[in-house]
Amino acid sequence: MKSTIEKNERYTIFSIKEKNLTSHNSSDLKSEIAILVAEGYNSILLNLSELEFMDSSGLGALLNADRTTKENNGFLVIYGLNENNGNLIRIAKLDKVLIIAPTQKEAIDLLILEELERDLSAEDI
Repeated sequence: MKSTIEKNERYTIFSIKEKNLTSHNSSDLKSEIAILVAEGYNSILLNLSELEFMDSSGLGALLNADRTTKENNGFLVIYGLNENNGNLIRIAKLDKVLIIAPTQKEAIDLLILEELERDLSAEDI
């Protein structure tokens, strides 16, 4: 899978540089996310701005990435969805499960907000 990875102190930006996320490459996304999380990069901003089409395997890979980050006390925020992919996620009702932002800046803000909420709720225990 063609992609770029930008590692920052607080989060990692994973940008898919493919036009399609289907059964042909969705396992690559799962593997890449698993490797990042194993290396300790468990808060990931997933940039889908170059992605034109995704099928059910692509949706499964997004859910897998979300679960992998959450299981490791991290977060996955998806941004840059085109209209068709956004509609697909809404039709599948995955917009209730996945954290989605329109832009990178808003994705970063959502990630920081999620981290703050988690930290505050941990202090309440």
